[in-house]
Amino acid sequence: MRRRFPVLAAALALALSGCTPPSDAEIAADIEKEMLSEPGGKLMVDALREEFPEAYRGLMARAVELAKANGSEQEAERVSAAYITEFFASHRDGIARAPEAEMTDLRKARLRLLQVHRTQSAALCANLADPAVVVADEPGNRQKLAISQFTAALFRAIGAGEREPLERPAVSANDYAALREAMLAAGVTTADFDMIANPAIFAASGNETKCRLETAIMKALMKMPDATANRLMVQIVNGRS
Repeated sequence: MRRRFPVLAAALALALSGCTPPSDAEIAADIEKEMLSEPGGKLMVDALREEFPEAYRGLMARAVELAKANGSEQEAERVSAAYITEFFASHRDGIARAPEAEMTDLRKARLRLLQVHRTQSAALCANLADPAVVVADEPGNRQKLAISQFTAALFRAIGAGEREPLERPAVSANDYAALREAMLAAGVTTADFDMIANPAIFAASGNETKCRLETAIMKALMKMPDATANRLMVQIVNGRS
């Protein structure tokens, strides 16, 4: 999300002229306007504001303080990305208990995000949960839209999981066996699946390999029964995001 904070120039001009600088509320309104102007920005803003109004106010408060300190665009992006990452880390139970419909929407959004990143940046595709990579890679509009759609789907899933929790069984050996079968049927090799099953080896593989296999996992999940696929999706999101 860009944060050019055009209101800061006006604030400086007003200060020099002796007039009253903009209030926190005016700065917040300016920031929100810019957030909404981003591809998919309204989806993400509406989801966070409606599902978690207190968290949205917290994010805006941080953005306002940074604007008042004349923070750079990249600093603002890091602050917002870090805040959202912290939010997800503190709401893992909401993901685990999200209803099937919201989890299915989340699966679709994650696959779309991986597919868009794969055509643009293997680094982003392989590191969806790393705010530093997102900021450094400077995603284009198609990527920003996919990021916003995925983030909004996460907010909606967490919100639904906390309002109407589904007591979902933990992922089982049978679930992993079903995933393996689906992936092998789609052409993934046994060696590739064994790499996925070994977190240390998978983490050490290159971005191209991780991107290819992450995409293959999501494609396989989309062909599996919702209940099975969503148990595995919980593990994926809460384990790697």
